[in-house]
Amino acid sequence: MAKHSLLIPGVALALLFSAVAVVPSSADKGKTIFGANQQETLKAMKGLAQSLGVKCEDCHLKKGGKLNYEADTEHKKMARQMKHVLVDSLVLKGIGEITFREGNHQNKITAKYTALGDAPGIYLTMTKNDQPYQKTLPLPAVGQPLTCMSCHNGQLHFLASEAEHHH
Repeated sequence: MAKHSLLIPGVALALLFSAVAVVPSSADKGKTIFGANQQETLKAMKGLAQSLGVKCEDCHLKKGGKLNYEADTEHKKMARQMKHVLVDSLVLKGIGEITFREGNHQNKITAKYTALGDAPGIYLTMTKNDQPYQKTLPLPAVGQPLTCMSCHNGQLHFLASEAEHHH
């Protein structure tokens, strides 16, 4: 059995991404939360795209044949919400919950990070169309940060897809 230890929240947050985490204000609408400068942001975005199995165009609109990074999109809003409400909360509190609408249905994902005991893991529960679906994922390796890749592993809708196959 692998031994896992809880990181001090400040250290864990610093390790969360190679880029800085900045809570956006309304004045920051459309701006990144993943880097302090353009180079850090591009590096973080490449890692995020790889983690989710998406391309830049999935979140950024094209304008005049070039990506318009400043334009806010629904996918960018969801990415920000996932980072702040789910990932950052998991690191700081060990639990996170996000609610989102899909058509006429309100869906919810709850995540619990458990490092101690006989069954360490990231415990996920997705309630989709009023049906719960649960999955346990392994913790990142000792010394590695919790990131989008920890759960998504290159698949954007991994939990929703699996929930649909089980119901």
